[in-house]
Amino acid sequence: MRKPISLLISLILLLFLNATPSSATPKVFVNGQGVRFDVLPIVKNDVTLVPLRAIFQALGAQVNWDGTTQTIFAIKNGISVKLSIGEKIAYKDGKPVTLQEPARVIGGSTLVPLRFVSEAIGAGVAWDGTNQVVTITSGDSGSQSNTPVGTIKVHFLDVGQADSILVQFPNGQNMLVDAGNNDDGPAVVSYLKQQGIKKIDFLIGTHPHEDHIGGMDNVIQSFESGQVFMPRVTTTTKTFEDVLTALKAKGLKIITAKAGVTVFDQGNLKVNFVAPVGSSYDDLNNWSAVTRIQYGNIPFLLTGDAEAQSEGEMLNSGANLKADVLKVGHHGSSSSTSPAFLKAVAPKYAVISVGAGNDYGHPDKGTLAKLANAGVQVYRTDQDGTMVFTSNGNNITVEKLRSTVKPRAPDTNTVITPTAPIIPVAGGYIGNKNTKKFHLPSCSSLPSEGNRVYFKTRDDAIKAGYVPCKICNP
Repeated sequence: MRKPISLLISLILLLFLNATPSSATPKVFVNGQGVRFDVLPIVKNDVTLVPLRAIFQALGAQVNWDGTTQTIFAIKNGISVKLSIGEKIAYKDGKPVTLQEPARVIGGSTLVPLRFVSEAIGAGVAWDGTNQVVTITSGDSGSQSNTPVGTIKVHFLDVGQADSILVQFPNGQNMLVDAGNNDDGPAVVSYLKQQGIKKIDFLIGTHPHEDHIGGMDNVIQSFESGQVFMPRVTTTTKTFEDVLTALKAKGLKIITAKAGVTVFDQGNLKVNFVAPVGSSYDDLNNWSAVTRIQYGNIPFLLTGDAEAQSEGEMLNSGANLKADVLKVGHHGSSSSTSPAFLKAVAPKYAVISVGAGNDYGHPDKGTLAKLANAGVQVYRTDQDGTMVFTSNGNNITVEKLRSTVKPRAPDTNTVITPTAPIIPVAGGYIGNKNTKKFHLPSCSSLPSEGNRVYFKTRDDAIKAGYVPCKICNP
């Protein structure tokens, strides 16, 4: 039995017909095109109830569903319509309207008043009783919109050696996954405002590293926010504390992001988490909330910094990992994109969010080779700037803005000879302020200079609350 939400995007309309026999099944046309139904129309108390997925899509309205209150919200051209299952009072732009028959669920399908809904969003309705034909004219059938109806846009923001992804859903809602480093917050806010964003309906912090949640407090302060998702892990960093403070000031609570949690499911649009699967990790990267978006036939997989351990757990969980677009884990590091995981995802496109000339050597040559050998088309923020992937649920187009959200120094012809970082005492240790790990000076995963703290001895690092890196084993 299908949930009401599975037919919501097909708004379902009801026409009041005088003396219509209960056995009649009217034919319906929208802007001259006949509509085929998954479920045949029925008549209740001389009122025709019709499940009309194709009609509602043809009318170009957007529909949301609140499963808790069993309420339908329809929006078109700034006009809002609200109906609740079983209620005879509906609302147009907040004003109550009495219905002859309420919206209801019959045979697993949601049926909603046709004349009220269609006329409320500006469509005309005509009834031919002799031929049992309903004709609906949207009034804008000949017009063209600058923004195609029914498209999803996924913006991979170029925030340097950091992550930030804006998703604009076809139902008019917005989701932001991560917000760059601490100094990226104002630039991320500016970019969102340029896209006309007024509300972040779903805010996801994949894990509490600065290069993912650093700018999130700015976003929370600047926009109305709906639901906030983060994995159940904490740190003692100032960055993480700033996010918690911003959430508290807005009265927002954190919903745990973990495998099996669904953000929302609206017909052919679904967003859910496939990681973290476990409940204990030594490395914060493996706490990453991995988000899968499915719109029509096109899936996206946004992996945060999930590494091989998390990838293995996702594979073992049996979750659907297939994706046409993969946000490559951990900025293209060798610690992510394991062969088995890449095979399961089988992407057509891969996006690597990475800073030009970063200290980590990202993306790793081996990772790039794996992607190339799998025939994946790779896009990189350090080379392509901010990118926008647009899909109608069947096809994907990619726009490379070749611009950066994060300001960069201009290119020069000056040759700069790199110097080794200064270690206070030979044989000392380097700590990462974000991860609270300490490393040998020769470690391959040293943090950038701004995130380093130096210790004379191993005991000094441990007393300061730092733990040994598992790569260099200091």
